[in-house]
Amino acid sequence: MVISYCKKLPQNNVVVDNDEEEETKKKERKQYEQELLKNLTPWELSKSVEYVRKFFGIKGDYKPHEEEKYCEEYAWAFEGVDED
Repeated sequence: MVISYCKKLPQNNVVVDNDEEEETKKKERKQYEQELLKNLTPWELSKSVEYVRKFFGIKGDYKPHEEEKYCEEYAWAFEGVDED
């Protein structure tokens, strides 16, 4: 599902010929996102940062004190997230 979504993202090196074509691509992407989200459950959407890092083998970019600062500053983003 993640790979499928990433393939729909616009590529930085793709040149769009005109505004109409760009607008069509934006509409197609928005429709795709709506369909994707409609088929997902809240459980599938609410994963903790730690869970996603462990699942995909991602190392955090921030030092522990920096990450703690951002978690406090953006606490609203972590509301309702599964602890996993």
